[in-house]
Amino acid sequence: MAQRRVSYTHTALDGRYKPMGRVRQTEKGIAMSWSASGLSFACSASRLVFFFAPYTQAQPVAVRLCADRYSVKYMLGGECPVIVFDTPEEIPHTVTLLRLSEGAEPLCLTGVQLWGEAPSLLLPPPPLPHRLLFVGDSLTCGFGTESQLGDNAFHTWEEDATHACPFRTAAALAADYQIISISGQGLHLNAAGQRGIPFSAFWQRPEYAAAGEKEQSGFVPDAVVINGGTNDVNGGADPSDFREAVRDFLLSVRAAYPEAEIVWYYGMTTTALSEDTQAVIRELADPKITYLPAETIKADDPQRCGTLGHPTSAAHEEAAQRLAAYLRRRMGW
Repeated sequence: MAQRRVSYTHTALDGRYKPMGRVRQTEKGIAMSWSASGLSFACSASRLVFFFAPYTQAQPVAVRLCADRYSVKYMLGGECPVIVFDTPEEIPHTVTLLRLSEGAEPLCLTGVQLWGEAPSLLLPPPPLPHRLLFVGDSLTCGFGTESQLGDNAFHTWEEDATHACPFRTAAALAADYQIISISGQGLHLNAAGQRGIPFSAFWQRPEYAAAGEKEQSGFVPDAVVINGGTNDVNGGADPSDFREAVRDFLLSVRAAYPEAEIVWYYGMTTTALSEDTQAVIRELADPKITYLPAETIKADDPQRCGTLGHPTSAAHEEAAQRLAAYLRRRMGW
């Protein structure tokens, strides 16, 4: 039988896919700004073609496309990024497209083509039973998950958000997620000792660069996991200023999500300022705000330490196991 082609613009896809992470419809396309953001849909097709708006950053953006048991990583950039993916046979597939590496520019999906004898979109995957929100810095993004000890520069191909602690924790707990994080940023100061874009300024943005806008998706997490403080340490934040920033941030998260469990998970690369964070949590005396210490990696451990002292995929897997076990106990999952 002859092959047929069915095309869907990004607007035609609206309501026919499941958002993965924090995404939104824009004039340019379905905007994927944050780590592990993307979409999942079901279809019957023997070939899928994905079209994207121009991506102009100096380094290409890493993405992963999964169809059932198949998973392929791509590096996209330039004027007309395209992915062509052939499936083994024309049967119902669950297809997931995720952004792996961070960057100030959204990756915008403009359309999808399905090829086959009778290609079609099916009902999107259902929501999972739990919801998690992760807020953090490079440790939350997955900076350096695929790197080696001694690497001293950031490359997008070395960052894979699906190998980082937040994504793995969500997968272990059967939870839908949003991962909102920017490398180098802190609660009070960034890694360069400047104000930068503090957590309080970006955690509710629909897109990385959407300053002044607030997320409107209606995603309400059961638990919020915060990993912050490392860059405040690197930037030389005054402990009293840091404590005030932690207090203000926790109060803003609590105001946004009155019923959510809030966990501050910290210590993968340093324990400095951990006592200050715990002191604020004690002062707030909120029974649903707790502190979980992470296991600190050793700077000379080639299995767990990679680019610029960041944890590798192996270290993230261990961190995810610890966090997932803690959340199971706290949440009764």
